[in-house]
Amino acid sequence: MIVVSFSNRDIDDSISVNNNNVGQAAGDLTSQTDYWWCSDSDGGQNYQTKGVVIGVDKSGDTDPKTDYCDSESIPNGLMEAYCNGVYADYSLYDCPNGCKDGACIQITTPTCFESDGGINYYVRGTIKGTDRQGDSNPGIDYCTYGPNLMEGFCDSGYANFILYDCPNGCFNGACINSNSTLVKD
Repeated sequence: MIVVSFSNRDIDDSISVNNNNVGQAAGDLTSQTDYWWCSDSDGGQNYQTKGVVIGVDKSGDTDPKTDYCDSESIPNGLMEAYCNGVYADYSLYDCPNGCKDGACIQITTPTCFESDGGINYYVRGTIKGTDRQGDSNPGIDYCTYGPNLMEGFCDSGYANFILYDCPNGCFNGACINSNSTLVKD
């Protein structure tokens, strides 16, 4: 946190900071000194972590400023709140992989496991991994309405599901083979 003292609200650019991170504006200080400070929970312009800035903006507003996604300005826009000297401020950042919940989506090496070997409509499988939005997406192949099957599979390391219309119907998370005899669990 930076604390800066001023002799009046007219702020000039001459601010010195000592080793204790306490700054003082140049000029004569009086007993009517105003204290302004700014604190950022994510440590500054950290695009991968949603943060909140507490401080005064240049208009004098003291409301907390929270990082948020702004797809109206640019498709993957992040409005990053940060301390600009002693002021709370925003900057617009273009997240390369998209923005979610006030932070840029981090791309990690995807890992995915699918128990029935991929797209196999006739075997009920389980899938474990993350989807392309970075959400954990574990699941089990399952029947939906009518003859439809939601089949989990790995796509370039990411967990994914596809809807498939089973020709002979769906039972217990797999398509019914024309030569099968149904046995209920």
